[in-house]
Amino acid sequence: MDLINKPSHYLHPIIPGLEARHVIENYPYHIATALSYLWRCGRKQGSKASDDLQKARQHIKFEIERTKRHHAVFDYRFAPWPDNAPCPYVIASAFSGNIASAMYALMVADSLRSLELAICYIEGEIIEQ
Repeated sequence: MDLINKPSHYLHPIIPGLEARHVIENYPYHIATALSYLWRCGRKQGSKASDDLQKARQHIKFEIERTKRHHAVFDYRFAPWPDNAPCPYVIASAFSGNIASAMYALMVADSLRSLELAICYIEGEIIEQ
């Protein structure tokens, strides 16, 4: 496996050829970063799952702060979607419970409440660990 160009922890666990970067490229920075931490959670060698979860949660909080500061919510449901990529539900469903729920909430978020819900799922996963 090519650790620089195609690290295995960023490949989709079920859908061949689908990488995290294909899914996150059109999202705002903090949402994209949170999604990438959730995507690799527990899969990157040498990285603690709890650290990835806390980093994902922190980036969602940064996005909430940014959104409040600018008085606008980006409706992620209308983000340009990669060609030939399955819908967000199919992508997220390959991951475990709370992580799948957090990923889906982020990919289709249309309000601050959706972002807060993703944080709740992440905190549930942290507690379960």
